[in-house]
Amino acid sequence: MILSGFKKWLLLFSVTLSAGPPVVPVSVQSNIRERVDYGYTPGLIVGLVNAEGRACFSYGRASFEREMPLNEDSLFEIGSVTKVFTATLLAEMVGRGEVELGQTVASLLPSELPVPSRDNIEISLLHLAIHTSALPTNPDNLDRADFANPFADYGADRLYDFLRTHRLRRHPGAVYEYSNIRAFNSPLKGTRAVVTSSKRQPI
Repeated sequence: MILSGFKKWLLLFSVTLSAGPPVVPVSVQSNIRERVDYGYTPGLIVGLVNAEGRACFSYGRASFEREMPLNEDSLFEIGSVTKVFTATLLAEMVGRGEVELGQTVASLLPSELPVPSRDNIEISLLHLAIHTSALPTNPDNLDRADFANPFADYGADRLYDFLRTHRLRRHPGAVYEYSNIRAFNSPLKGTRAVVTSSKRQPI
């Protein structure tokens, strides 16, 4: 279940942990309390994990409108954080020699699915990873009926339709332009898929 429509933040801290189970530093706890009490956000959660165990500190509530306390079992919409996961998996696949950064997306997708290009310059995995694919921020066939979760019903078929008809306005690799559109070769069971990495998933 995703907690839709709530104003909430997931604050991630990078801390150096000593040996033993992790502990959320007092300074971090104080900072969280200050931000919530001042009204910057309704609530925050920090989780730390290492080989010795895990620790969680939560403060506040899930929404300004509703008194729903946060705890270690609260669910958040992580949105575009999934792009980091996708890029990390790509780096691991490159490291294992399964793909190359310069490899074209078209070479990893079904032959019947045309991937847009411009002047014979094709979109590569690197272009997707660093937002230089020349693809727009969002596909033009995105239904914006639900602005809080516009990708809720955006499946592979609609993305395929977009890729078949879209014309790039510039060469891939020429300019940085943030894009929610991602294409990659899924290593699971050898299947090939095109997905939007912005589709919201619970954690």
